[in-house]
Amino acid sequence: MENNLFFNASKCKVLTVTRKKTPIIYEYTLGTEKLTRVDHEKDLGITTTTKLSWKLHINTIVAKANKMLGILKRTCTSITDMNTRRTLYLSLVKSQLLYASEVWSPLNNVQLSRQVEKVQRRATKWILMNREMPYKERLSSLNLLPLSYDREMKDLTFFYKALFGFTNVNLSNYVSFVSHGRTRLSLSSEYILQNPLCKTTTFQSSYYNRIVNIWNTVSQEVSLDSFSRPSSFKCYLKQKYSNLVNSIYDVDVSCTWSLTRDCPCHRS
Repeated sequence: MENNLFFNASKCKVLTVTRKKTPIIYEYTLGTEKLTRVDHEKDLGITTTTKLSWKLHINTIVAKANKMLGILKRTCTSITDMNTRRTLYLSLVKSQLLYASEVWSPLNNVQLSRQVEKVQRRATKWILMNREMPYKERLSSLNLLPLSYDREMKDLTFFYKALFGFTNVNLSNYVSFVSHGRTRLSLSSEYILQNPLCKTTTFQSSYYNRIVNIWNTVSQEVSLDSFSRPSSFKCYLKQKYSNLVNSIYDVDVSCTWSLTRDCPCHRS
């Protein structure tokens, strides 16, 4: 090759993403070497499968986070300061549970959401050294959000950065700019998303679908142009979700794990 760089065939894999029950299998080669076909592969820290299911990835990061939490419990027995334990959890455990969650967030999968949240529930008991305090009170004491809220905050913050040019992503074909008559409506937003047509459950749980309802909820309550930086928008979201923790969040009721709730018990 002109730049003297060569692919290592042993490190290259073939992964086919398809909805077909009997897909056409083609043998790919790199030079004279046949490439290995796999049903899942880890790339940039994300485990992708042929069905675009994130169960394997979530199982992997939960196991890794639990191991790290176990190490902290065994090796940090002399650390009794709550703030130090909290910092250790945020930097070594929680960071693994939220990495690239815009890709794999388990929308509408209660079992997987509980699986991820259980790690933080155990961690807060260790941080506070209190196993009797309810989870909701532990979150308030530590100024933490449920991981389901944290994932939604990351979704919203990423979309804000993309929409206002802080991240180089073209949203021109995705966003419908709608100007509300401010004399007739008390809404101050000008950015409303259109609901995409979802033909598969995979797309229904994807970022481009799940962002619509939570984004429209936020954009109808506050003027997005009033935020000068993503940091100020994130501070607004932090306060909004903190209020939800104090008001409606219930660790045993899945419909309270999101900013938007379209269920019989919360539908007005």
